[in-house]
Amino acid sequence: MWSLLCLVLGIVILILLGILLSFLNFLQEITEGLDEKLHTDTNTLISVSSGNRKIRLFAEQINRQLWDLRREQLNLNHGNQELKVAVTNISHDLRTPLTAICGYLDLLEQEESGDNVKKYLDVIRERTDSMRSLTEELFSCSLLAIQDEKLHIEQICINDILEQSIAGFYGVLVNKRILPDIQMSEIRVMRQLDKEAVRRIFDNILTQTTNMLMKSFR
Repeated sequence: MWSLLCLVLGIVILILLGILLSFLNFLQEITEGLDEKLHTDTNTLISVSSGNRKIRLFAEQINRQLWDLRREQLNLNHGNQELKVAVTNISHDLRTPLTAICGYLDLLEQEESGDNVKKYLDVIRERTDSMRSLTEELFSCSLLAIQDEKLHIEQICINDILEQSIAGFYGVLVNKRILPDIQMSEIRVMRQLDKEAVRRIFDNILTQTTNMLMKSFR
C-alpha cells in the first residue's frame, strides 16, 4: 500500500517538475525574445512554442506593449526627422536673402549720409552680421543632424543646378562692383544624385566665397 502511494506520489512530483521546467523554459524563451526586440530596430513580435493558453496570452500582452512602444518610437523619430529637415530648409532659405541684404548695406555705407543714418546703418549691419552668423551655425548643425536622412536619388544636370545657384548670388556681387567671369561647360554633366543636397553644397560654397569677397572689398 505504502509502496503504491509512494510510486503515485513520485509520478506526480515528476509530472509537476516537468511542468515547472517547461514553464521556466517558456519564460526564458519570452525573456530572450523581449530582450532581442528591445535592442533591435524591428517590427517583429515575440513568438512562443508553448501551447499553453495562459502562456500564449502572456506573450500576446507583451507583444501589445511592444507594438505600442514601437509605434511611439516611430512617431518620435518621424517628428524629429521632419523638424530637422524643416530647420535645414529654413536656414537654407535665410542664407541667400541675408547675403543680399549685406550687399545692399555695403552700397548704402558707401553713399554720403548724415551721422544719424550712419548710426542706424551700423546697428543694422551689426544685427545682420549676427543673424548671418547664427544662420550659418544653424545650417551646419542641421546638416549634421540629418546626415542619416534618406536621399532622393534622381537623374539631375549638375550644370543647371550650378547655374541656378550662381544666379542667386550674381546680383550681390554686381552690386558690390565685383564682376565674376563665369565659364560654364557646354557638356551637360548628368549624375544620379539628390538635387537638394547638391544645391545646398553649391549654395554653401558660394555663400562662403561671397562673404570672403565682401570682406576683401570693404
